[in-house]
Amino acid sequence: MLLQWVPVLSDFKWRETVWSFVPGKPSQPLALHLGDYNLDGFPDALVVLRNTSSSGQQAFLLENVPCNNASCQSVGRMFRIHWDQSDLGAIQNAIMATFFDIYEDCLLFVSK
Repeated sequence: MLLQWVPVLSDFKWRETVWSFVPGKPSQPLALHLGDYNLDGFPDALVVLRNTSSSGQQAFLLENVPCNNASCQSVGRMFRIHWDQSDLGAIQNAIMATFFDIYEDCLLFVSK
């Protein structure tokens, strides 16, 4: 069986700013924290991205949605970044973001 990488997240530009994953290090590796944000049965993710033109970092929600481009048609799903989520955007210089699922209401937690 031949394994193949399928891009499910590709658009890292928002309002003329290019974002990227924060480089991992032994004390703080790159992490996607999974949880079902919208309770649709598909795992969504929280991640901290860094602004490539400044030193800013921010947490973003990656929603698992049906694929809408040719690169992910074989798997049928992709992640869409919620760029303008005001509650996450209000926390500048985030270090980590994760889900808590207390009482099955999927709370978000961001540390800075």
